[in-house]
Amino acid sequence: MPPVWTTEDIAHSLDVRRHHLFLKWMIVTGVTAFGLAVFWHLGLIQRIYAGDVSYLSIVISVLFLAFTLHCAVRTYRISRELHDAARVSELLRDAPSPRLALTNGTVVVGNETPLPGCLLTDFIAELLRIREAGEEHAGERVAWAQLFEAYSQQIRGGQDIGWFIADIMIKLGLLGTGIGFALLLNAVTGVTHLDVTNMKDAIIAMSGGMGVKLYATISGLSGAMLLSLQYQFLDSGADDLVALITKVIEVQVAPFLKPGAAAR
Repeated sequence: MPPVWTTEDIAHSLDVRRHHLFLKWMIVTGVTAFGLAVFWHLGLIQRIYAGDVSYLSIVISVLFLAFTLHCAVRTYRISRELHDAARVSELLRDAPSPRLALTNGTVVVGNETPLPGCLLTDFIAELLRIREAGEEHAGERVAWAQLFEAYSQQIRGGQDIGWFIADIMIKLGLLGTGIGFALLLNAVTGVTHLDVTNMKDAIIAMSGGMGVKLYATISGLSGAMLLSLQYQFLDSGADDLVALITKVIEVQVAPFLKPGAAAR
């Protein structure tokens, strides 16, 4: 049985779920940037780059910075959509009459009050077009469900690439581990005479392999964890947006689209 939502549930969503998603992302990223600045000041990051002769740490760092920017753009868009969806809900709640219409491609409610442009407004416009097409009630509900699935995929789909890159960063770290072991074995097998000079060269080569093994692994795991944390916030915001759109459509928009709503 589908959940029963009320206008009080909508108000609760506006108070609880309409958080400042982008500001939360900025707090997390700011703390991360501060930690990286401290590590740079202590020389730890420079040591990682100098000790990783495979350059995998640099590749991981570039991926982390690039997809941190991608996450910032997605987070800002989802945060703006949450704000606009909440504004649409307020306009529907305060409308003097239960009337929705398309006027020159713009969705208006009540006494010709336009709804702000956002995904929720686009969804409402599509529902109005379905109603104008004159479909029967059963077919109309199927079209609603398919349309909602498409919008849900649009909201959540942009994050998949971020989780993929986080997984790639872990695999790059493991690749560095394999390369480090290969360098270690090469250093050992390259020793033919046990004298001081050969042992010194072998130890230097072995230390290079250990550096690749450790530093690439540290870079991959650290970058993947920090990037996953950002995308976890983004996924949470996307889920909030989908939940808010669902409630607004079922509670506030569906009654406006019933036959005879405008007349009442």
